[in-house]
Amino acid sequence: MIALLLAPLLLPPPRPAPRPAGPALARDDQPVALGWRGKSYTTRALPKELGEPARRPIEVWTDWARENDYRFDYDAEARVLLLSHGRGGTPTKKVELVARTIAWFDGILPLPPPQPAQAAKPDGAPPKADGAPASGPDGAPAGQPAGAPASEAAAPGFVADAQPAVMLVLRDERDRSSVLEQLAARHPYLADWVRSTGQQLGFVLEEPLCGAYVEKASGQKEWSPNHELVHRVAELLTLRRFGRVPFWIAQGLGWEAEIDLDDSVWCFPYRTEFVYAAEHGAWPVHLRNDFKDRVDKPVAIHEVASWPRGRFEARPARVAWGLVHVAATRARPGFSQALEELRQLRDVQDRRSTGPNTWERVPGYEVPPGEQERILLKHLGAEFLNDASDWFRKPGSPPEGAVKR
Repeated sequence: MIALLLAPLLLPPPRPAPRPAGPALARDDQPVALGWRGKSYTTRALPKELGEPARRPIEVWTDWARENDYRFDYDAEARVLLLSHGRGGTPTKKVELVARTIAWFDGILPLPPPQPAQAAKPDGAPPKADGAPASGPDGAPAGQPAGAPASEAAAPGFVADAQPAVMLVLRDERDRSSVLEQLAARHPYLADWVRSTGQQLGFVLEEPLCGAYVEKASGQKEWSPNHELVHRVAELLTLRRFGRVPFWIAQGLGWEAEIDLDDSVWCFPYRTEFVYAAEHGAWPVHLRNDFKDRVDKPVAIHEVASWPRGRFEARPARVAWGLVHVAATRARPGFSQALEELRQLRDVQDRRSTGPNTWERVPGYEVPPGEQERILLKHLGAEFLNDASDWFRKPGSPPEGAVKR
């Protein structure tokens, strides 16, 4: 996300004017370029090895990509479909960053083994509908949008890594408006969110599983497109594998991915004030200062769990990154198992009955802080919060229980 944004405007985005196009681009049947595994294809002749799940998002976005002169690129395993403006040829650097982020993500959050499902089910909830879409964009304020209607809450059970994520690297604000218009038309439950998103130039959605950011926007300062891409892809991979995790964990993972890239933070979703150059590498120092006098008062989950979606707050942001860093450097299976149990618990509790056999998601639902703490300590160790607090005071050393990557 950019570091400097205008105040949000609660108006629908303007309908973008069509981009100038030559005769070839104006043809409805003009193929769109696709890069995959070092080879070039088009939407007219997709590789046979590309399975049906990987073809679906291409079909969804082909018309928009053709109209706006974008191209497709997949990572080697077709987990993330990258859309970028096509006149520069294959975006090799971006594809490499996506692949690097996927490898990093698998290293700290491997696919967890199956766990027993939670036994309790709310009254009236179907017993096997645990994959219903969430109530809207990851990062949306509580209650905004108001939640998917029951007709959209009929998806089959959640399957980790079942569908590719779509990452749109948008040329400018006009393309952003065009994408928002497309999303609202295809998914009516997003209409309120689209109208209220204002000048935010980046987002991540759970349903449909996609993210975007504007690569060249007016007013961007202290901003890195590489970091924006890595942060957003890390969020999408988290949603793809674990569904909607607590906001602080999703953002903390994005920042951990950035710091793994080059020891700095440049993506600040929802931040409106200017970012000073010295801030990018200063989070370990800030954490040390925040906790130097808290030897007898370790970090508590409520310090991050009470941080609302859709708003940037510097102190909980730093603590969120610190907790994720300590979790990510401890036993890998434990972190994955914790996120999977959080997913299962959220699926059970994030429902309300709308009739004898229908239900919908609870707008603004979050797993309670006490449950978050219980699950994290269960899988990361009873001393996790104490160990994290110790590391905050001496961030130059590996966290307690760290394992090599």
